[in-house]
Amino acid sequence: MVSRVLILFSMLFSVSTFSKDSPLVHQPIQSETIQALKERRELLRSWAPKCADGSLTMHNCPFWDANEYMGMLCLSGETEYCHQVKEGQDETGRWWRSPGFRHHPDPNEKGPTFSRDMDRGVWAYIVATQDKEAALNYMKFVRENNYHLCPKSPEDWNACTTRATYWTFVTQVYDWLGLPRDHKKMNNYKFIIEALYSPIEAMTQPTHYEMILTAELLYTYQKMQEKGAKLRNKNVYKKIAKIIHRRVPDVPFYEYLVYGPNESSAQKILKVCPTTKPDVPYVDGWPAYTEPANGPWEQGSGHYCIFMINAILGSAN
Repeated sequence: MVSRVLILFSMLFSVSTFSKDSPLVHQPIQSETIQALKERRELLRSWAPKCADGSLTMHNCPFWDANEYMGMLCLSGETEYCHQVKEGQDETGRWWRSPGFRHHPDPNEKGPTFSRDMDRGVWAYIVATQDKEAALNYMKFVRENNYHLCPKSPEDWNACTTRATYWTFVTQVYDWLGLPRDHKKMNNYKFIIEALYSPIEAMTQPTHYEMILTAELLYTYQKMQEKGAKLRNKNVYKKIAKIIHRRVPDVPFYEYLVYGPNESSAQKILKVCPTTKPDVPYVDGWPAYTEPANGPWEQGSGHYCIFMINAILGSAN
């Protein structure tokens, strides 16, 4: 066990030993590339699927995982989705997976009505809009629900169980928004836990949706910092970004998290994002965007490509 831990730490602190990046990561995005990204984004917007109420979907309506994607799009500048995320919160402060499911769980789904994945989108929305009332009502519900993000499902509570590093994040959002730390979990947080645990998790977690969730958290932290937040562990977040980029170097979003806007990431986005509306059923976003070498990019709904373009350009315009 001790030897395994030592190996992990040696890997963490030797990130620079991974394969070298393209020199293009150090070049600003060229003007013609910027124009190409904007044109691709408009094309994707023209057919990226939505439900009748305007909420995002990839196949069915309402879409089971809408809030995660809508929240990240909201944070990237697609303001139409900010309203949609807000509509997913009910009068008790509880959030649902999609506004279309609020008070009406899908009878065909036996899983939880919310999850930590959807929570990523909620906090992206809160950071984007600085909606203090929504944050307070949400955390009031969580506190009264035995510190779980949703009621217990027929399966169990696992998808809505909060972890120690979750409260490190929430505490930093609360401090930035000037909200009172009125939860015992916030007052008992330990930043050292995140500093030790999160890089190891990034090094060992599967490269599927677990990693895209890590990347989304890093993006949310970055946007908070842009808005003036004083982050703890910011050097840890930089280390985590390097780890996930080195593990899956072909994902342009991971590369962007390390280097910021750059020509290499922009070119990768143009290479992998579809140029035609797929004539096959849409797939959930994470398989395509975590394994671009093998992922079915041509079947992607387009939503995550819009998000990546917004992120790298720093604007939805």
